Amino acid sequence: MTPRSFALLAFLTPAVAPLSVGAQDEAPAGLTAVEVERSRACVPILSRLETLNRDLEPLSNRAIRIQQLDQAIALEDSASVAPLDTSDPLETAVGQWFTQDANLGRRWAETQDSTVLTRRREARTELRQRLRDELQVLTEQGQARVATAGDIQNEAQSCQGAIFVRPVVVEACAGSRSELCQAAADTAAGPFRFVAAAEDVWNVEELRPWTQPGPLQILPEGSLGGARSTVRARRGNVQVSVALSPMIRERADISAEQAAEFDANLDSLGFTFEHPRFVMAPALEVQLVVERPLGGETHYMLHFGDLSDPPNQVVWSVPASQTGPIQAAFPAAPGALARLTQGQTLNLTAVALGEDTGEGAEADVVYSIPMTGVNQTPSLEALLGYMAGGQLGQDLARLVPPTSGGG
Repeated sequence: MTPRSFALLAFLTPAVAPLSVGAQDEAPAGLTAVEVERSRACVPILSRLETLNRDLEPLSNRAIRIQQLDQAIALEDSASVAPLDTSDPLETAVGQWFTQDANLGRRWAETQDSTVLTRRREARTELRQRLRDELQVLTEQGQARVATAGDIQNEAQSCQGAIFVRPVVVEACAGSRSELCQAAADTAAGPFRFVAAAEDVWNVEELRPWTQPGPLQILPEGSLGGARSTVRARRGNVQVSVALSPMIRERADISAEQAAEFDANLDSLGFTFEHPRFVMAPALEVQLVVERPLGGETHYMLHFGDLSDPPNQVVWSVPASQTGPIQAAFPAAPGALARLTQGQTLNLTAVALGEDTGEGAEADVVYSIPMTGVNQTPSLEALLGYMAGGQLGQDLARLVPPTSGGG
């Protein structure tokens, strides 16, 4: 492939914003070697991960059941976990508790004796603690089994959701019967995706539109979530996603100068956000999944417009030496927010930069992955309106009320 060249206009610094550029028709020069190696290496890696998951499945199922029992006790809803397994001492204890608690409930209704309420509360607390202790044992057992598998979870990152080269996988699977190997031998549709030749990987393109944002909420694991819109794109096994969301930080965790910068940024944007415990800024989150440089690129850049155009507004860049899942989050510049709501699309571009990095230096485009503008303007206008009008601050105060004692 013949890379395009452009003048390097002193943009190789961490910045803030999204991207846009046309993808190259030809695969990068190093793609074939990378994808052949990936397909070959993932055969034993996914086989080990499959074995680990199979070993962990009984522990996982047991943990899920204990959580269901705990929830049933909290809601006093025995029907949600019926029938109980009478051969299991823990489930037998839960069944006995439901019976005893019902009896105590009738006694309290008859006598209004406060000691009955105390006994009910103590019995409930004791049984839920027993469930938590059992869950902790399962967690420790699971962690011990994961530890024996080495660094398999990190090793498997480049294999998860990857597109594989079928002939390479079939060859590497000689004598193996893993799920990946069975899928490679069967041409019917399955959980894995294959191509006939390594260079065909680059022909797979996916674009997903900006998602509709919802209100701020507490996620099941207890963290804040929602209030975000995300766009995704894929070329071969290179995947990129960009999200706009509120960056919320505790004032106690940052310096007074940083807190003042957050507040000044909101003032410049005309946003209303009042909370004594937190600061907020509209932020961009970038995730880039790439195995390693595919064509001699030295940097990855997220930008608006064409890189050969001076006002290209490069908003984020990272050296290509940082491979694997690369993640970054940063407050969005007002200019970037304006261009986003105007519908200007984003691009991720891999560039090859020579030793000269000064202004006017030359760089070559190795490949570009454009993002779609579908749903961009309405989704981001709605999200920024939610942040700017005070509703975000109100929802945050409702979900995480200010505390007089801090913490």
